[in-house]
Amino acid sequence: MQENADPNYLAQIAFNSALYNNHPYGHSLIGTLDSISEISRKDCINRHDEILKTRNPSIIISGNFNNDYVIKKINGLFGIWKSDIEKLPGKSKKLLNNDSRIVVIDKPESVQSTLRIGKITIGREHPEFPELHLINTIFGGYFKSRLNFLLRETHGYTYGVFSKIHLRKLSSELVIGTSVNEKVTGAAIKDVISVMEELSNNSIEADEHETALQYLLGSFVRGIETPQQISSLLQTIDVYR
Repeated sequence: MQENADPNYLAQIAFNSALYNNHPYGHSLIGTLDSISEISRKDCINRHDEILKTRNPSIIISGNFNNDYVIKKINGLFGIWKSDIEKLPGKSKKLLNNDSRIVVIDKPESVQSTLRIGKITIGREHPEFPELHLINTIFGGYFKSRLNFLLRETHGYTYGVFSKIHLRKLSSELVIGTSVNEKVTGAAIKDVISVMEELSNNSIEADEHETALQYLLGSFVRGIETPQQISSLLQTIDVYR
């Protein structure tokens, strides 16, 4: 109920639904009021059994430990793991909605417009994804981005704007998000499109490229400081290998 009162949540759910039709990618990860109330204890037990019976599980461990001891311990605990399901059932529904759409959610009491603009893009398996990641940083991926400079610093439309690449196994999308005063909704949308066109049609200056590159390098280093962060990176490699 709390999420349903949040315009950012509603905007993201509407964006996903418009992009992915009735595919699970278009649904809320936390469900709906109706679907949550229908989950029974038996459903949870059955799903737990399904996951445990799936073949080829991955166990990822990161930390300061004795390798031989840990491997022996894992084999002792999981060596007799019996599995009879190759993989969990997938979904055969149509994944993408290729039509351009404008979705409006009316909240009469709101004084702001919460925007989500985006499209399908390449995923992390694509050979040019690292370049896209860098370009998106310049576009709207950090505080010095072009979007933030124009919408926040120049026009004062918003306290912040972002663009990110939401990475998924079957499809990935570029998402631009911000909240602006309702009176400048149209102007803000035009600015987002104009920045995208400018970045698409013209080259990037060397200093802008270097600043974004150094930001990404620093972010990567900060992202491998803890065992949890390292385990998360290894999990990503395992999922996409």
